[in-house]
Amino acid sequence: MPKTWVQYNKELPYLEDRQPWEIPTCYMRKSGPNAYEVVEGRRPSRMFLVNKLRKAVDQWRAEGYPGATPTSRELLTYWFEQSHPPVFGNEPFHFYFCQREAIETLIYLYEVRQFTDLAEVIDKFHEEYRGTLFSGEYEISEAMDGKRTLKRYFPELQQEGEQELPEKDLLRYAIKIATGSGKTMVMALVVVWSYFNRLREGSRRHADNFLIVAPNVIVYERLAKDFADGKIFHEFPFIPPAWKSRWKLNIKLRGDESPLAPGGNLVVNNIHQLYESRQKTWEPKNIIQAILGQDVPKDPARPPQTLLERLKELDNLLVMNDEAHHVHDDELKWNESLLSLHNSIPGGLKMWLDFSATPKTPNNTYYPWIIVDYPLAQAVEDRIVKVPLIVHTVNKSDPEKITGDNVVQKYGAWITAALKRWKEHFDAYQGIGKKPILFLMAEKNAYADRIAEAIARRGKKYGIEKDEILVIHTDSTGEIRKSDLKKLRDTARDVDSPDNKIKVIVSVLMLREGWDVQNVTIVLGLRAFDSPILPEQAIGRGLRLMRDVSPDRTQTLEVIGNNRFEKIVKELETEGVGVNTTKTPPPLPVTIAPEKKRLQYDISIPQTDFSYVRVYRDIEAVDVSGLPSIFTSDKLSEDQITLLKMEVMNLGVEVHQVEIESEYIELGRELVSYITNQIMKRAGLTDCFHVLYPKVTEYILTRCFEATLTDIENEELRRKLKELSIQEAIIDLLAREIGKATVHQKPITIKGKPIKLSETPRFLWRRKHIRCKKTVFNFVACYNDFEAEFAEFLDRADDVEAFAALTNILRIDYLSVSGAIRHYLPDFVAVQNVDGKKTFWIIETKGREYPDLENKNRTIKRWCEAVSKQTVGEWKYLLVRQTHFNEIKGKLQSIYQLIAYISDNRSAQLKII
Repeated sequence: MPKTWVQYNKELPYLEDRQPWEIPTCYMRKSGPNAYEVVEGRRPSRMFLVNKLRKAVDQWRAEGYPGATPTSRELLTYWFEQSHPPVFGNEPFHFYFCQREAIETLIYLYEVRQFTDLAEVIDKFHEEYRGTLFSGEYEISEAMDGKRTLKRYFPELQQEGEQELPEKDLLRYAIKIATGSGKTMVMALVVVWSYFNRLREGSRRHADNFLIVAPNVIVYERLAKDFADGKIFHEFPFIPPAWKSRWKLNIKLRGDESPLAPGGNLVVNNIHQLYESRQKTWEPKNIIQAILGQDVPKDPARPPQTLLERLKELDNLLVMNDEAHHVHDDELKWNESLLSLHNSIPGGLKMWLDFSATPKTPNNTYYPWIIVDYPLAQAVEDRIVKVPLIVHTVNKSDPEKITGDNVVQKYGAWITAALKRWKEHFDAYQGIGKKPILFLMAEKNAYADRIAEAIARRGKKYGIEKDEILVIHTDSTGEIRKSDLKKLRDTARDVDSPDNKIKVIVSVLMLREGWDVQNVTIVLGLRAFDSPILPEQAIGRGLRLMRDVSPDRTQTLEVIGNNRFEKIVKELETEGVGVNTTKTPPPLPVTIAPEKKRLQYDISIPQTDFSYVRVYRDIEAVDVSGLPSIFTSDKLSEDQITLLKMEVMNLGVEVHQVEIESEYIELGRELVSYITNQIMKRAGLTDCFHVLYPKVTEYILTRCFEATLTDIENEELRRKLKELSIQEAIIDLLAREIGKATVHQKPITIKGKPIKLSETPRFLWRRKHIRCKKTVFNFVACYNDFEAEFAEFLDRADDVEAFAALTNILRIDYLSVSGAIRHYLPDFVAVQNVDGKKTFWIIETKGREYPDLENKNRTIKRWCEAVSKQTVGEWKYLLVRQTHFNEIKGKLQSIYQLIAYISDNRSAQLKII
């Protein structure tokens, strides 16, 4: 049942504890003006195939990816089950769940279900809409020329209609993923998955040649920046370390006309380089050329072939379209070019993948081949894009009779409101070296010019000079005018840089995709009439998060505009995005930073090297006879254990083959393969199936049931291995034991300079923050009320000399209960001074229990002991549970009293370690 949602600051609703890399278990639904309720489960999709596909992929994931190739399973484990070092800032890197679900769904359809045509996918996963005249039925018809149409119900239009389908045997899927959610990351996942399957599995179904197509130069240059020299594959954890020596992908960008290798090519280009019209027929210019023929090229090494011709010579190819809502018309040259590739390459394209935040046809209907739906609403909840917020500060009706001469006069109030708000943003963000940008959308080029001139005249009042305003003219379709293209391309590359001058961008209508600016924090929409525009595109240029701004990942995009523009933005609510409206501009985030006057409260924390290293060769040395049997597992009840022990004596009895055929049971080796892969997933192991599988088999036959068995294909044994509780017990036990056996624990040693809190870079914070005295920071950043209450206790404690909240400042590795290596980020550090003796405390405040807590406790205890021996101070660890702190918080005046309470009242379970 839905429950009422209590907002933090009346403006920005939060899903507490939501991490963007975890499977979402609930979503927010608007229940009234600026009010929300939390609904359990996933946000339903209105796409034709997605809801049923989600359930199938969820079950497949939970079962450990059965049916996928070993290479795919190892990649999925490496990408999504392991902790990765930071890429930005100090927080460990995680792929987002939307990226995970996209590649999982693709692998499920391609490797497990092995569909070869979209009609098969529709038959299995189509949505059955109820409560309408169209009760879930659909019809696919084929014309005489082979073109197919799909008749179905469109929930976005609330009516029936028809759509064209891809031609037979062209496997085409679409990934609908919100702006700013990482489409490029998904493309890179696809490349690595397909490349290594062809290489390691020898799979001819998988491609090792890839073409990424951009609709225009702006999008192309963004892609080229990511993929040039394989940059994206080196900066992010796409390739398991043990596989890197086999990664040999040739990146081909625009202008590179060198021949393509038979395999291992990644071509990134804009569609204009593919058009068949580029193949010009040679015609003689004079009688001499007519007699002698075509001149020899000045550069004999320059291949005469077009890119399209070179691609057609490959024996396999996978195509990915970025911003694929441009590819909706079969008459477009884009479509013609890609179809010519499909019809020329032996066996056709391996796959054709469309990526877009708005994969719609001109009729405003979603593509029927969408297999993944990550809507903007969920991206907002996950805090991987900015939160859109309408700031309705101009209480006027929309002006009428707008002309180039009076546009500034008519829209003066809105322009002034946006400039004032931008100045406040500029002052707030300047402290962390970020430059906010005001993005203004006008109706016509003439209006844009007049508005820019007006801002330039009054700009000095707000700190804006004339050369800090960029005006971009577009044509009637929203495309950049050729005369402005170079200026925009040059500016777009570094507009987010503090060294870039641009503070205001004035654009006609909207800038289309590809112009990906992170620093837009205010959008001003001035429109005289309702021109066709998608709401997500209206604010899309401002949705991307700024990097390294705040550990709480909460940033806002303030939308100011006339009533018609606000109405367009409010249409996002039909997609589930809760767009709040406020007449009072919301409080800006505070800048949290060390202060000079507080240096007496500075704390230096020893910086240590990571202490856990995975050594895979140790798997072969594991002695399974020394491992516990599953009878010690907490996954089995006492009744199950008793019954299982009684049945063990029958596991060696041969059963006649006819009985085996009477009920299908997986082969023993299939069950062991599944268990092995699950162990690797849970323990965070990669590239070790070949050595782990024999150990798992040996364990099951000789130790698992405290009996010696001889045949993994014994039917009774297979029946037992098929039971989920037994599978789970084996997986849990071996993941833990193998994980421990393959981890070398190095001594914790101090490396480099200590972490001085006074050297912490400034960051912004939107969540709870309180002012305290005994901290080097101007504010204490808190994620919840419990942390705030505990910070207040530390601030008033008689024996606390200094303390600080450790928002992602200190990171310590530990071995989780599953056997995987993970990273731990403590909450607080405090300095206790009793009679001149200082004790440094690492403090964890916990409101809920979780399995890894005790492992973290042991790790921090070991860390404290190690650094105490290597420094002059004494370090200790304190774990405080919320329920018990609430019982005594009013009585405590010192950490000493807290320790005394712990020693006198063990039942409180406040622990000093």
